[in-house]
Amino acid sequence: MRTSKRDRIITGALELAHRDGFDTLTFDALAEHVGLTRGGVIYHFRTKTELLEGIAAAFLERWRTQALAALGGPLEEASRTERIEALTRSVLDGEICPARSASCSRPRRRRRCSRRPGTR
Repeated sequence: MRTSKRDRIITGALELAHRDGFDTLTFDALAEHVGLTRGGVIYHFRTKTELLEGIAAAFLERWRTQALAALGGPLEEASRTERIEALTRSVLDGEICPARSASCSRPRRRRRCSRRPGTR
């Protein structure tokens, strides 16, 4: 199945944010990364805030779907504890970026913190 442009934009934003940080993400870089024009990106997300909201909505939907699958039955038949456990597993076991994304699987370089003398 072919992914929608909106999904491609969200995935691309996650990949770039993982690699470079969300603060440095620009619509121009995102458009180039996903193979769209800047206007194509802005058509779906007018601002970075809207993009963040789209990313959050995508996470919520994925977590909801995974939690329902983990329950193995209708939501109405599960206890409150079973629902919470299923949601927790879907959040903790889920990937931040989709599995197809190689750039998200690489660990991000972390800045070294200077240590205080006498600490490990």
